[in-house]
Amino acid sequence: MSTTTTAYQDVAANLADLLRLIATGKANEAFTTYYAEDVVMRENEHPPTVGFQANLKREQAVYATVARFDEFTVLASGSGPEHSFYESVSRYVDTAGKPHRIRQVAIARWRDGRIVDERFVYDSPAVS
Repeated sequence: MSTTTTAYQDVAANLADLLRLIATGKANEAFTTYYAEDVVMRENEHPPTVGFQANLKREQAVYATVARFDEFTVLASGSGPEHSFYESVSRYVDTAGKPHRIRQVAIARWRDGRIVDERFVYDSPAVS
C-alpha cells in the first residue's frame, strides 16, 4: 500500500469519525481530537482565527448559544491525502428560543491526523 493511499484512508477515517462525533453531540471531543495546536479557521471571508485555544474559545461561545440541536445531516463529503470537505445542514434552537437552519460547506487541510486549516462557507449564519 502506498503512502498516498494510507494518508487518504487516514483522512477519510478521521473525517468519518469527526462527523460521527458532531452528529452525536460530541463536538467538543471532535475538536480536541482532530484539530491541531496551530489550526487556522475562517468563516466565509471573515478574518481567520488562529490557534487551537482561540478557536476552541470561539467554538464554545457558539455552542453556549444553542439550547437544542435538532439536525446535523451530511449531504456530501470527500477526502484526499491532505484535504477533506463536507456539506451539511444543521438545525438548532438558540437559548432565546429562535430556530436556525444553516447549510454550509467545510473544507479542511490535514497534517498528521489533525486539521490545520479549515474554511466554512455558508449563505447566512442563521436562516429561520
